[in-house]
Amino acid sequence: MALKNVFLTAFLVCSMACFPDNSKQDGPSALSVYALRLGPGEEIVTSLFKFVEDKKLKAPFIITCVGSVTKATLRLAHATAQNTNEVIHLNGRFEIVSLVGTLNEMAHLHISLSDDKGKTIGGHVISDLEVFTTAEIVIGECNGMLFTREMDERTGFPELVISSGSGKVYPVNYVPFFQKGELNTLVWSMLLLLFALVY
Repeated sequence: MALKNVFLTAFLVCSMACFPDNSKQDGPSALSVYALRLGPGEEIVTSLFKFVEDKKLKAPFIITCVGSVTKATLRLAHATAQNTNEVIHLNGRFEIVSLVGTLNEMAHLHISLSDDKGKTIGGHVISDLEVFTTAEIVIGECNGMLFTREMDERTGFPELVISSGSGKVYPVNYVPFFQKGELNTLVWSMLLLLFALVY
């Protein structure tokens, strides 16, 4: 009976080590958030690249952006059967309805803009997003991850590759549940429980 109690106590200690104490935070959160405002005449894409470089962000993405632009160059996917990637140049005053995407060295950004009649157009951002009055941008970064791009034969485009800080590449829909140390602790706690049940 005493041996069983020892195993059960050891199991409880190891189990608690698997799940961190949520009442305090010893390190950075899983997500870091940054905010910036760009003024009239500033180019959004260039400014975002500079911000990411200055802050040394490894896995940045746009959480939200509101503001207005006076011009934009966009690629429209599958515009017609003959011209599947038409590029358009917009000039005028447009409200930013949405700006989303990843911001690694080869950013992948999509934008939706509305004109003075409320008509909306959107596409893949090429360049020339010049601020009219303001651009209020919130950027997130996935800590411990790295966003890069590699050519994908299936699409013909450089596509997102997500890797951990250790260099391990994960499929897009995979997020590791346990870190290495946590997994070792979990295995030990399960073995201790097994011994406690047997004895």
